[in-house]
Amino acid sequence: MATYVTDGQGVAAGRGWDWIASGWELFKKQAGMWIALVLVAFVIFFVLAMIPVVGSLATFVLSPVFAAGVLAGSRAVDEGRGLEIGHLFAGFREKLAPLATVGAIYLGAAVVIALGVGLATGASIFTMMDTAGEAATPAAAHGRCQEEPAQMPILIVLAFILVLDAIVIAGPAGERQAHEEPATPAAA
Repeated sequence: MATYVTDGQGVAAGRGWDWIASGWELFKKQAGMWIALVLVAFVIFFVLAMIPVVGSLATFVLSPVFAAGVLAGSRAVDEGRGLEIGHLFAGFREKLAPLATVGAIYLGAAVVIALGVGLATGASIFTMMDTAGEAATPAAAHGRCQEEPAQMPILIVLAFILVLDAIVIAGPAGERQAHEEPATPAAA
């Protein structure tokens, strides 16, 4: 179980680059297997996308489950064990319910964000997302955007979703970090 640090954890700003560099080192150790793992995940999410409505909902709910598998694979490589395609499915074997719950909360928050932005800006989610085949070229997309100015609501939704993604991703990663580094109060 992770230790909760009330004021967060403070680390030097340079640690960000260290994390990227160490991630690259993990990738280089088994680049071919990482690529295969990503391709398998891509195929799974592509197939889910083909299933109307249910596939989209399942993608939201299952994303944290697959992300946990990627983290399990990262840990295995970091500890000198080999990466396997099976790591992608580790979230199904361990902590499926909490991970799927995070995905369901993520789905709910995304819907609330889209509806909230739609209500605040007066833009319908259908207006924001519907192209009806008219935006096949950049010129057509530009003309459509002038007719139905939906760029700002889309950007607002994307900004909120980016924050939501950071929260969802940082949760499991922060739990792992809490086990490995001594807690220090965050700088004010």
